[in-house]
Amino acid sequence: MTHMEKRAIKLIANYKSKCKSLGHDAAKQCSLIAVDEIMRSIKMIHEVFGTPIYANLKYWRTVKKEIEKL
Repeated sequence: MTHMEKRAIKLIANYKSKCKSLGHDAAKQCSLIAVDEIMRSIKMIHEVFGTPIYANLKYWRTVKKEIEKL
């Protein structure tokens, strides 16, 4: 299991444990929203500070794909 797969599973599990009323699909959607926000933040940091972002974005895109598979 890759690190990105583990991160995807952990994100969904965190939402399910923190919000007991969430089912798997709702936790999955919350996780996808969280990943989208992370990627937006990375892009914003790049715009402000000019830091390299490609490895970070690639990582989170892969995490997002893994969440979608679950």
